[in-house]
Amino acid sequence: MGMRDSDALRTLFNIPENEAIMAVISLGYRSGEPRQPEHRPLEEVVEFF
Repeated sequence: MGMRDSDALRTLFNIPENEAIMAVISLGYRSGEPRQPEHRPLEEVVEFF
């Protein structure tokens, strides 16, 4: 996973300061289906000259 809060991870999992956090892997299931935003009509997004 991209972004991570190293300080929070150290606290949560009791990781000592002399060990480096190199990667974070997400495990489990998502809590729900992701929502896809509504698409705006082309006329609202693009203007042709």
